[in-house]
Amino acid sequence: ANRLISRYIHIVYEDGFDYYTIFQHIRYRENKGPFIKFSEDMRPFLLDIYQSYRKYGFTKTDMKQIFTLGSAYAMRLLELILQYRGKAKNGIIEREISIDDLRYKLNVPEGAYKGRIGNFRQFVLDKPIEDINKNTQYFITYETVKKGRSVSGFKFFCNCFQKSTYIQML
Repeated sequence: ANRLISRYIHIVYEDGFDYYTIFQHIRYRENKGPFIKFSEDMRPFLLDIYQSYRKYGFTKTDMKQIFTLGSAYAMRLLELILQYRGKAKNGIIEREISIDDLRYKLNVPEGAYKGRIGNFRQFVLDKPIEDINKNTQYFITYETVKKGRSVSGFKFFCNCFQKSTYIQML
């Protein structure tokens, strides 16, 4: 509950930014379970998700998997990979994403890790993937995709079969 109540959404505009808290109230009662109320400011975002689902569909994700993750990059990366769940072969999802597309979809700040692929991999990919592998039923690996000598993107592999170890929930 402590981690959930502190979650927020950060949206950057050309002339500034907005922060929105996701949850207004979280309550837990024995024998009744959790009650979670979204912030009123989240209404347009939630309605947009609903409208997008009706028009385009969206990725269904088990919230227990998402809320165990410690970073926004981990949450979004898992969501991006699970979008290809319907194309999995033998329980393995493969998805290739260009580095520019990945920067955009993960909302990596403009100019961050530019020209330093090692830092990009460490902070935007390796740590979030370690978090996903440790705290969810999924196991993700990746390899670099190159054009000549420079990295142009990444190919992700996700094993969707449940791990044999128990995942402890908060």
